[in-house]
Amino acid sequence: MERTQNDIMKKASFFFLAFIISAALISVQTGKSQNSQKKLIKALKFGYSFVPSQTVEIKGESHSVQSFFMLNTEVSNMHYKEYLSHLKNNVSEEVYQAALPDFSRWELLDKSINFGEAYFNAPAFREYPVVNVSQEQALRYCEWLTTVLQEKTADYTLRVRLPLRAEFLSATNNSLTSPYAWKESSLTNKKGEQLCNYREIPSSQLTRDGKTGGIVEVKNNEKVQHLTAPVKSYSPNEYGLYNLNGNVAEWIIEPNVAMGGDWTSLGYDVRNESEKLVEGAHPTVGFRVVITYKAN
Repeated sequence: MERTQNDIMKKASFFFLAFIISAALISVQTGKSQNSQKKLIKALKFGYSFVPSQTVEIKGESHSVQSFFMLNTEVSNMHYKEYLSHLKNNVSEEVYQAALPDFSRWELLDKSINFGEAYFNAPAFREYPVVNVSQEQALRYCEWLTTVLQEKTADYTLRVRLPLRAEFLSATNNSLTSPYAWKESSLTNKKGEQLCNYREIPSSQLTRDGKTGGIVEVKNNEKVQHLTAPVKSYSPNEYGLYNLNGNVAEWIIEPNVAMGGDWTSLGYDVRNESEKLVEGAHPTVGFRVVITYKAN
């Protein structure tokens, strides 16, 4: 009986020691993971937010999403110009021309609205989201940025790309209490101020353009057109991400799909899950990038 009790005590001691070692290893691994993230954040310097692993709901189904980094703003005209500058100096003229925004697409909104190259090239719009860039052009931008960021760190293998639908919803925190990227279920704060860039117009001030069929706002018998806002407008969400709702709809990785609504959308159409199907470039569509990574 005594020998049996000794055996039991030894086994208990062994399992307890194994538990302690296992817990210590998990702690070390967690610490390494946190240090790894901090090093990567330092390598990226600024402009990216960390979105932790989580589960999101898409059409009633649960999807597990691994952690990733996301550009905390939409890609701006300035960001895209840096890309074009690289192409101008390093590749053929044909490739450079293929990367330019399609300035003629402004006419898709209203033929009276034609910024031409001014929206992209005027200094006043450098911090505004780039638009009139197709999904294919956005994917090529991601390929270029992958190379640029990879050169900044040898500790990780990075991939820059457009977000998956589940990642876009993760970035909004896929809130069950709010259809938007903030906690409130309203599009305005307590002061009545808009929380994102969308078309908030009393129905009494709406009319339909007789030539284009588009809806426009009328004040004092003058048509008022809406436009994008700077990429750091309004307040960021809890992950530090700006304008996930409204401003410009954002390309995701699914073909011809942009999410989140835009500045021409009414309130219901700037929900987290709002999507629009778009072929080619469009003046209401931009993009932001995500970064996935693994330690080398």
